[in-house]
Amino acid sequence: MFYKITIKSFLFGLLIFQLYSEVPGPQAFGQDTTGIRLKDDVQDLANVDFKTDVRIFVVMAALNASGFDFEIDDQEITGVRAELLRRLNRLPNSTFTELRLQYQNTNLWTPETTHAAYTSLALLLEGPPEFAYREQLANAPHGIAVIRGFETLLSDFYVDAGLEQLWREIQPQYQRELQLYRPVVNRMIRETLDYFRIPARIYFDRNIVIIPDLLAYRDIVNARNVENVYYIVVGPTADPEKNYLKLQHEYLHFLLDPLIAENSELVEQLERYLEASRRQPFFPEDLWNDHGLLVTETLIETILFRLHPDKYPSGNDKAGKSFDLVQQGMILHPYFDRKLKQFESNTAEAVTLPNFLKSMLKDIPDEEIAGDLRSAEQMQAEIEEEEEKLQEQIRLQKLEADKQELIEQAGSFIAAGELDQASDIIDQLLELEPDNGKGLFYLAQISARKGDWKKARELHRKTIESPGLDPWIYAHSLVQIGRINAAEGLYQEARQSFEAVLAMDGEIRESRQEAEFLLGKLPQ
Repeated sequence: MFYKITIKSFLFGLLIFQLYSEVPGPQAFGQDTTGIRLKDDVQDLANVDFKTDVRIFVVMAALNASGFDFEIDDQEITGVRAELLRRLNRLPNSTFTELRLQYQNTNLWTPETTHAAYTSLALLLEGPPEFAYREQLANAPHGIAVIRGFETLLSDFYVDAGLEQLWREIQPQYQRELQLYRPVVNRMIRETLDYFRIPARIYFDRNIVIIPDLLAYRDIVNARNVENVYYIVVGPTADPEKNYLKLQHEYLHFLLDPLIAENSELVEQLERYLEASRRQPFFPEDLWNDHGLLVTETLIETILFRLHPDKYPSGNDKAGKSFDLVQQGMILHPYFDRKLKQFESNTAEAVTLPNFLKSMLKDIPDEEIAGDLRSAEQMQAEIEEEEEKLQEQIRLQKLEADKQELIEQAGSFIAAGELDQASDIIDQLLELEPDNGKGLFYLAQISARKGDWKKARELHRKTIESPGLDPWIYAHSLVQIGRINAAEGLYQEARQSFEAVLAMDGEIRESRQEAEFLLGKLPQ
């Protein structure tokens, strides 16, 4: 996410494409570049510098000393971070009292937002030893006003904690981290410029500086725009490739922000879609009143989707990433996707993405956007229907599991002769399913054991009326009904029960034999 500190840096967004000329990147307050030059390095191609920055180191050291200890996935903190904390643990607690108090009073955000705010603060400071805040800069990014005052504690902390010496010792590790990122950034920039159809050797009116932050948590990528310098701060990583999409997202901001500013009148017209965007279920709050940024984010996500259809993850397998983006309020994504397909199919050399962008933003047909929204609504309805079916399936599976468990418990109690306990269990079963055949069958057996034949016969009759009954239970209940009727002299009714058993198919051998035997005992 970008925060504009000055607007003049964009020159209202014009990308100046000229023949290549060497333009040195901004020096990071006396810190040298990593020194190792790769063949055909991006530093020679697109105004990119790789720097270590003592301001980032000192601010993040103070932040860690204040209690910022977040790490993703409960992983161990990095070696550099662990070494810093070991050094700090040797110091008196009074060294950190004011820092911790200041941090605790402003610790209101998620770890990512916290890192972003303190990164912004670091980039707005002069270098050591004073770390003075550059008051002439206006429009400070979000969060700076809340944490102002933290910088006034850095000068003493820098001296008391011996950070000048520690920085000299560990700076080579920061440089090695940059070497890991060089080939990834090189390839990412080439891929992006190729898609834009911009020559590799170009001159922008702005620079990019890649800065490692080994005191942050793993694999974080933060971007900040300060005057005409675009900073990308990367956290420690074992594999920079994991951060490829994050880096490309920020580099696309570097390329597109000026173009969006250049076409600001066209972008303002797209505000007519803002209300429809806000109605989407996952619309981010930080874009609520920033339609220009919403358009930029939509365009960036669409380009990434075009470049990486396989690697770009989707939160919903059925709907795909396009649907996910619409649900995040990027309702122009399907339209941009169609336009970018046209751009890709137009192979004329003169057609670059910067000059094609105006046609993407101009005269967007409202009926197309309305159709996209209807498609998204239909997809949402289908997803909700499938989700309801799935939840019902899960509910029924759980119900069956619960019923089976109660039946097994009741059977165990009956086998042990604990009839009252079995009755209690069956009552629970019948609360879940009043016409459960096995439960009624067990109750009939319990009543028979207690000598309540009339109730047993009634329960057996309810049993044979139950849906989905096993044949052996059906046959056994008929036999028991016949037995009780015969005992009461209801021979005709008993005969009907026994004959019904003999007419049955299936594995009911014992019941068939018993019915045949009892039928022979009935008076003619």
